[in-house]
Amino acid sequence: MTSGYRTTVDLNDWLLPVLSLIGGAAGAAVINFGFGLWKLKADRKDEHSRWLRDQRQVAYVDYLESTRRLFEWVSFRELASVNGNLEMTGGGML
Repeated sequence: MTSGYRTTVDLNDWLLPVLSLIGGAAGAAVINFGFGLWKLKADRKDEHSRWLRDQRQVAYVDYLESTRRLFEWVSFRELASVNGNLEMTGGGML
């Protein structure tokens, strides 16, 4: 008399689900790795853009400061020459 249950385990009964699980995990790992690389590249690009912007800002501020000092020096010399006091022009404005 048989009860209707199998007493032997077929290889397909457990191997295919295990392989599907392993394949799914490996696929997810590959996808996560790909997105990680993409994010790293995007972050590097953003950081480089930020660095370039900061460098341009520093250069522009230096340019404005130099221009302001030159303008003050030229204005001071013109004022001194109008007043006839050319000895004032040697004073360290720059």
